[in-house]
Amino acid sequence: EGDQVLRPMLSLPGFGSYWGGMAEMGFVADRKAHAEDGSPAGPRVNKGHQVIPHEISPAHAVTLITLKEVLSYLRSIGLREGGRLLVTGHGPVGLSAVYLARNVIGAERIVVAGRRPEAAEQVGSFGAHEYIDLREFGWAMNAVNALGGTADAIYETTGVAAVNAACLEILAADGCLGPYAARTDDQRAESLPEDDRLGPAGTDESLSHDELVAATLDGRVDPECFITHRLAPEEIQRGFELIETREALKVVLEL
Repeated sequence: EGDQVLRPMLSLPGFGSYWGGMAEMGFVADRKAHAEDGSPAGPRVNKGHQVIPHEISPAHAVTLITLKEVLSYLRSIGLREGGRLLVTGHGPVGLSAVYLARNVIGAERIVVAGRRPEAAEQVGSFGAHEYIDLREFGWAMNAVNALGGTADAIYETTGVAAVNAACLEILAADGCLGPYAARTDDQRAESLPEDDRLGPAGTDESLSHDELVAATLDGRVDPECFITHRLAPEEIQRGFELIETREALKVVLEL
């Protein structure tokens, strides 16, 4: 059957070919060989072209893209086994950070801060120990108390400058705050605070590929947890609506 490869890119006009989604064909390159040959960089040679074992279904394989990105970022901001993690925001990325910190890295204490307390049960099901309401006065101290001390790492997904500033009050002196969020134009109008503890802004999903594939095969990670809806391709508009209204985490279109 050949290899099952993520992101089979083929640059064609239109949304349908983006990262290979809904495309009739794809293009996969051997990036390592490309570099060893000294060939010039090209848009079709991508480090995201990584092989997924056939024991992992295509639906689960594409779910791993987000999980790989998040795991690589957790590693880059220094979260270790037994560490304390604060996650701000609890969309698919925030929930992924909680899940991986608990099931793969082995964080001792995980707290989520957000603006929808009604989501506390869902957040807990992914592995968080406690939920803090960002709208409450003194939420930063509440987070420290919930963590049992200052945070070793903070995974910031809101992009809000004031939230980032408050996070620095929660962070340990040798900790790292990861400004993960893709900030909106309005958010970029307000600069993030300057602090030596601010970590990298980018991710490299390729670095965590082998670790996450292994965790999936041995059962520590179940990608199905993130798939909330399976729809026919004709229902794609409904899929976008489910995501926009936050009724869905990940939607799979099945033939």
